[in-house]
Amino acid sequence: MNFSCEKHSAPENKGSSTDQEKIDEESIRNQGMKDPQTSDAFKPEELQSYLPDVIKSYRGLPASTGTGFREGYSWTQVTRSYTIPTGDLRITITDYADIGDFIQPKIQQINKPLAEEGETTRQISGLKDAISYEAWNLSKKSGRLEALVAKRFYIEIIATNLPAEFSGLEEVLKAINLELLAKFPAKK
Repeated sequence: MNFSCEKHSAPENKGSSTDQEKIDEESIRNQGMKDPQTSDAFKPEELQSYLPDVIKSYRGLPASTGTGFREGYSWTQVTRSYTIPTGDLRITITDYADIGDFIQPKIQQINKPLAEEGETTRQISGLKDAISYEAWNLSKKSGRLEALVAKRFYIEIIATNLPAEFSGLEEVLKAINLELLAKFPAKK
């Protein structure tokens, strides 16, 4: 894996849908992001720009990045941990691009999550072009959240012993610009 200290931030969600489309197109050009019409795996620095720099008041550490190649397809993964004195919070985004065979098990896993002792699971609704579930242990303030955006981007959020200000991981998921990721669906 490669390590990078570059600072990237996802574009802000502002304005009307027409304004939003202009912002999204400008973000794609300015950040060197891929055009939605060409759907190969993002480069690590492109995908890294979707990881939030700060969650609540907790700063993210430099992200680790990696790429892989399997059966003629490439994939990219980025992970960032956040500095939380009492616990750990980690977000990983994997771009499977057009590797449909890898996505099916993820869909099944998200649709039928397994809960560990003390956890409650729930589907997260209201996400456009995404499916997600959260497994959360309220007493331990720990859990995980998995999401699949546009049948391409697999997001995993893992947390242990978070401060009381966290009531779950859905708020962490919403810090990622899911709407912009959804503009890059898999071709299959």
